[in-house]
Amino acid sequence: MKRLIKFMVLVACLLALPATVQALPFVPTTDPNSEDTQWYYLKTGYVYIYLNPSNFEVSTSSSASITNQYLWCFVGDDSSGYRIYNRYAENYMAMGWLYFASFNAREVDLVEWTGGNSFYIYFMNTIYNPAQKMYLAYNSNGFTSTSTKSTTFTAIEYVTPTTDEPVISTSVTDDMGTISASGKGTVLLYVDGQKVSNPYSVARSLTDLTFTVTATAQEQGKNMSSVTEQVTIPRLPLVQATVTPYACHTPNNQIDTLGNEGYKKMFDNDISTKWCVLNPTGAWETIWVDFKTDEPVTPVMYALIPAEDTWEYSNRNPKTWKLYGKAKENDEWVVISEVADGSEAGLSTLTQAHQFPINEPYGTYQYFRYEVSAVKSVDWNNKYIFQMAEFQLLVYPVLYTATPTISYIRSDTDYTFNVVGDGETHLYVDSVEVEIPHKILRTNVTRKVTLTATAQEPYKKMSSETIICVISRLESPPDPDPDPDPLVLMSLTGLNANTPNNENDNYGNEGFAKLFDKNKYSKWCVVNSSGAWDTIWVDFKSAIPFIPTKYIFTTGNDTNSFKNRNPKAWKIHGKANENDDWTTLVSVIHGESAGLGIDNCADYTFDIEGVTTKYQYFRFEVDAIGGADQWNPDNFVFQLAELAFIGPTKGDITGDNKVDVEDVNAAINIILEMKTEADFAGSADLNGDNKVDVEDVNALINIILEVN
Repeated sequence: MKRLIKFMVLVACLLALPATVQALPFVPTTDPNSEDTQWYYLKTGYVYIYLNPSNFEVSTSSSASITNQYLWCFVGDDSSGYRIYNRYAENYMAMGWLYFASFNAREVDLVEWTGGNSFYIYFMNTIYNPAQKMYLAYNSNGFTSTSTKSTTFTAIEYVTPTTDEPVISTSVTDDMGTISASGKGTVLLYVDGQKVSNPYSVARSLTDLTFTVTATAQEQGKNMSSVTEQVTIPRLPLVQATVTPYACHTPNNQIDTLGNEGYKKMFDNDISTKWCVLNPTGAWETIWVDFKTDEPVTPVMYALIPAEDTWEYSNRNPKTWKLYGKAKENDEWVVISEVADGSEAGLSTLTQAHQFPINEPYGTYQYFRYEVSAVKSVDWNNKYIFQMAEFQLLVYPVLYTATPTISYIRSDTDYTFNVVGDGETHLYVDSVEVEIPHKILRTNVTRKVTLTATAQEPYKKMSSETIICVISRLESPPDPDPDPDPLVLMSLTGLNANTPNNENDNYGNEGFAKLFDKNKYSKWCVVNSSGAWDTIWVDFKSAIPFIPTKYIFTTGNDTNSFKNRNPKAWKIHGKANENDDWTTLVSVIHGESAGLGIDNCADYTFDIEGVTTKYQYFRFEVDAIGGADQWNPDNFVFQLAELAFIGPTKGDITGDNKVDVEDVNAAINIILEMKTEADFAGSADLNGDNKVDVEDVNALINIILEVN
């Protein structure tokens, strides 16, 4: 009995449970504008429902596309029902139409699902029977409403929404036009079928530029959308050139050419004045006026403004005329515009600008001639009269081509120069034009060249870049001697100097001693304010006699700003003993050609050739400098930071740039095998017999005692 009771209670409980909730054939939303909203095709029978944008009526089609007219979503919840929302109209379906009032203002279509993927669309008949459902039905005549369920609808599978269409926009500056696209997700831009950067800029020209522009946009998880438009970048705005009239030709003219109605009145920007030419001979003779611009221009159009009384004296208008141009004063005239009949070309009696085109292709000119070969007709008293209030020249605005860039690559044997720039480029080396790329071979001397690159685009001004490049000398070939004598900097000491007319203290902060202090940021500076350069010199000595092979100049710390302070012509003299006569070792008459540059604190090395004798006393003589100083043209100023000598010095075993008792001790240590030659910087085998012995010590003592 107890088991029967439990079974009956279980059955009763099961019967009391509500029926299983039917799964919705769609995913509803509460906000159609949400990115999470799922969109669907709606279908009845074999046709798809879409919004007809022409009358906002719901219509059907045998096929569907992923466009907003075909996309629907379901908005609401179980308590209020689910409304049907169209993505194109951004509103709800109402009785087969689209509804633009509040949701509660009138009947809005709801859905009643049956099972599976099918449902009915209905609304409440609130006007006649508030409790009655009216179902949407579809037949060959379109949509109707009925109280019976006759037409079922299907929410087709979820349709991936399409990203909103991107927006193409343009902007224009004085010389550039920019095309850009904006939108959601990844936005790409195509111009005339080619993918370009976004934004994309193009130089404006003398004509309108029209492009076919396509922009695409795609968000993650959505279909790509695109839009294609014809985009026009307007031509460059024309500007009125400033012109100066300077000559005219008016045979038989009774009116003063330079007077109140002279030719200059046609260029005074005052329409109340005019140029008037009266010819009483009974036949018109050609007249002309010459004018010019301040600089070459590219004319595109010109305008004529008839005089204020032309309405009364229309026969005074020109009928046939030409406009000439030439680039230089001595060039031949070129016809750049010709009008056979001014009336047919558009010249009227109105006091306004009448524009006429320049012949294409456009050229660049600075000198112009306006020539009138016929006027419209004879005027009063059987006279021919010409008049015109204003002539305006409309030109391409003056724009510069971007500055070109000079680059070079140095190899072991040469320098190769190239130019990158817009339009037509040229390269000049020391003012001589060369081909691009251009190769300059390295030689055994350092030299300086001036390179100038120019670039010019059509209708733009030429731009240029100039650089000075030092072509370094060829690297010396390897010495065939596998164990050459070491080259070392010699120890130098300044002795005295001769600087006539020098305003600076020879022994002060910029005295001659600074030339040998091994500090490239100090300098020897000599100021001569006498108006002409006088030769100066400095005497100095080395710690030991040596054969000089090279010398080094170090330029001052501001040489680049004061280029004329470098020595231009100089000599170096030497003598072995203090009381000997001077021997000229070096004579330079053009320092820049020899390789002396203008960089700050830079070392420039020069060879001393043909010297085989040892010297210990030296004189550096400056016969000329670069020129008058920049800061005061009345002054001639010399400066140099350092002067150093390089020579082959045997005997500096310890590597301290001097030969002294420490080198003798080093040689003795090697002989006694207390140390090896590898322990020192220099070779101890002074006599070259491949051993270190007492003979090498004697050689060291001779060097120290300055005995040859």
